[in-house]
Amino acid sequence: LSRSATTMGAPPSTSIQATDDGRVAWSLGVIFSVALAVWIQCAFLHPLTQEAVDMHEQQLDPTEIVLIPIPVSRLVITDLGVVGVALVIKEGSLWSKIQQLALGTALTAAAMILCGASPYHNGIETLLAALYMTALILWDLPTEQLSNPNNGPNEFLHRLSPVFSSKDGITAKQWRAQSVVWVTLIFQIFLLYDRGWQIQRWPVPTVVGATVGWIGGTWSSRNRTRRRTFQ
Repeated sequence: LSRSATTMGAPPSTSIQATDDGRVAWSLGVIFSVALAVWIQCAFLHPLTQEAVDMHEQQLDPTEIVLIPIPVSRLVITDLGVVGVALVIKEGSLWSKIQQLALGTALTAAAMILCGASPYHNGIETLLAALYMTALILWDLPTEQLSNPNNGPNEFLHRLSPVFSSKDGITAKQWRAQSVVWVTLIFQIFLLYDRGWQIQRWPVPTVVGATVGWIGGTWSSRNRTRRRTFQ
């Protein structure tokens, strides 16, 4: 029995506790996912419905519609909700959290510019979208613990780089963060066509893609947590 416990790397009670913690974290993640979806619908997406009607009545050309960015005030309100929750839940000092958000936002905004976003036109909208995406990447769930704690400014890179993955694979936090990035990239496909859809207005694809990525990464992280627990 002792050899079996040694082979598994932890006593049975530890494995059971890890499984319970993973289930609690996943359940809380589902709750936060629903809250995030409701927040984005109310604060960000719902006003687009009326704006679409107004633009149709004004008979705007599809090319004109996609060039109209989302109001800065709406982006600020959307960011405040997500960033506020992320700062409250995340472990560490306030200064450390601000450093992580600042570095992540700067790197995300730079990546957006390298991928085609103009640094001169709609720059504030791009920066606010980068802040929103960074907040989701760094958003922790209660009861979650990193296998390799890193509360310094480099935690943003820690979650996105496969170099920092443990021998058992990426953690649930890294899984969520990378889901945010990949799904956001997929949503940029909407920018390729001038159909006049509201989702083509900047930075709707980034905000919606990051939200869908975080929710999808959270829901799919349950099986990943189980695989890591029993390895």
